[in-house]
Amino acid sequence: MGASSAAIRTRCVYSCAAGGPSGCASKEGFEAWVAEELRRAILAQDVGKIQELASLAPMVRDRAFVFPDEEFPMTALAFTLQRRDHRAVRALLEAGVSPNSPISKEQRDVYAHRSRLAALNGGDPDLQNLVPNTHFEALCATQHKEMF
Repeated sequence: MGASSAAIRTRCVYSCAAGGPSGCASKEGFEAWVAEELRRAILAQDVGKIQELASLAPMVRDRAFVFPDEEFPMTALAFTLQRRDHRAVRALLEAGVSPNSPISKEQRDVYAHRSRLAALNGGDPDLQNLVPNTHFEALCATQHKEMF
């Protein structure tokens, strides 16, 4: 983890990065810090930092976070898929994030709405039944075809 982990420990406003949530002022504070650092790393496409955060805080692999400017909580993988960020998706998968984890009910509702619109606009009523349940199925959705 080297010099970069030292930078993460220095930037943690709760001085909790080295010891996980037990060294933080609160679990919520640690999670908020991880979510913000993860958001910054994803937006910057900083593959090393994404993987480092996944190592530092294993909850990155499966926990839904409240990312700033997002309507509802989502996992890091869902956030990167929504942004159509190839490098960040690959970094998360290499860090051990499972593409077979379920998507949230809110995300499923968004995909269902998109599928209904696609069925109406495309004339194929079967499209409305193509609603993903997992991140992998969401990745395979028509909206993400450019990822392949």
